[in-house]
Amino acid sequence: MDKLSPVAFAAPAKLAPVVEGASGRKFSGIAYAGGVITDHPLFARVAFDLASTTLATPAPAHYGHDHKQPIGVIDAAEVSERIAISGTLFDDIDERSKLVAAMADRGMPWQMSVGIHPGRMDEIKVGAKAEVNGQTMAGPLTVFRNNRVREVSFCTLGADGLTSAQVFTIGATSDATAATPEPPKMSEISKEDYDRAITDLATTKASLEASNAKIAELEGKFAAQALEHRTAAVKELFSAISRDYKDADAAPYLSMDDVVFAAVSKDLRAARPALDPSLMKTHADGGVDEAAKPKTAADITNAARQHIAAQAKLGFAVTNAEAVQFVARAA
Repeated sequence: MDKLSPVAFAAPAKLAPVVEGASGRKFSGIAYAGGVITDHPLFARVAFDLASTTLATPAPAHYGHDHKQPIGVIDAAEVSERIAISGTLFDDIDERSKLVAAMADRGMPWQMSVGIHPGRMDEIKVGAKAEVNGQTMAGPLTVFRNNRVREVSFCTLGADGLTSAQVFTIGATSDATAATPEPPKMSEISKEDYDRAITDLATTKASLEASNAKIAELEGKFAAQALEHRTAAVKELFSAISRDYKDADAAPYLSMDDVVFAAVSKDLRAARPALDPSLMKTHADGGVDEAAKPKTAADITNAARQHIAAQAKLGFAVTNAEAVQFVARAA
């Protein structure tokens, strides 16, 4: 992983004032505040697990991650839920260091950037979360773990937007370490970022509501179509088994799922009762055997009773009037 390009991001840089007789200007700063970085050129959202990060001192301080231009040394480093460093510039012996110090005295807001070499990278998917540096971070996110910080550089711009640069000028306190700035709280963001987040949230909410409404509309249409088809199928089934269609009787069939309804429909059609063959007997020429048809009230009553009994075996209740009507149609 050492071949991976160092990860650079913004950090506050402080330079102590010139001290008569001292060798080199002191500097200090917050190299990484511990949050999610969204302005990195290679990763949309990235964070560095500081619990598995090391920074051994003394370590080189470079200019713009150029290993050929060391401009100072890092004397001390604190790696906890942030990376805080302090060190010394070589402005008394190196022209680039002298230029960095002179620009700082003129108000140049130098930032610091660290070169992080990760041991592994974990991908946190959308909807998932990870605990990093004492914070709960939501995916999508790339988390660098088992990191080594091998150098820190002075630069003009970095990727960590949660930090800002502060630089000592001549006449300021000489205690650079004591004046190390506190990292900004994660809850403190710019009004521009806040307004952008609110706008994005409102847009996402509106899009989600529109999608839910469309889904509900389609589900309603599908349910109405399914009920229409099932009602037609139940009516056709009742007709096939010579049963009058009534809403109350049809309700259980309308609530069945497709598999159950198909099985019940098949069984009912197979078990469809028939009248006494003598009541339905026809001649070979297609004429009806008038002698076999029920003619008297007693014949019709007996045929109706047979129909009621046959329906009862199937679990259907048929009234006398319905049975007589059925016999009359068959005759």
